[in-house]
Amino acid sequence: MSGRMTGAEILEELKAHGKIDGMFLGPLALKLIAVASVTWDPASLIDAAGETKSITVAGAALGDIVLVAPPYDMQDFVFSGYVQAANTVEIRIQNESAATVNLGSGTWKVIVLRLG
Repeated sequence: MSGRMTGAEILEELKAHGKIDGMFLGPLALKLIAVASVTWDPASLIDAAGETKSITVAGAALGDIVLVAPPYDMQDFVFSGYVQAANTVEIRIQNESAATVNLGSGTWKVIVLRLG
């Protein structure tokens, strides 16, 4: 591939060349399960308030590792991703800025990995 690649294209290239699956040996082996994205416009959140977005991610299972890439500066928010149920990933954000913040709409990306 030449030129600019999307994150999903990079991961597919790495996977195709054996750079993701089997990155480590034994119980630390990482397997790429899925790459997904969702457009989300969180509500305007006051300090200490949070919001959760559920997305369908085929193949995601309890115990998988979820990496989250937000589309903008998180402005003193904390965020995490986790598998809530089979094929369902949730992204959780919480405002810790001491002010009301409206992050706006953006495309969030998630990568689901599995150990062993």
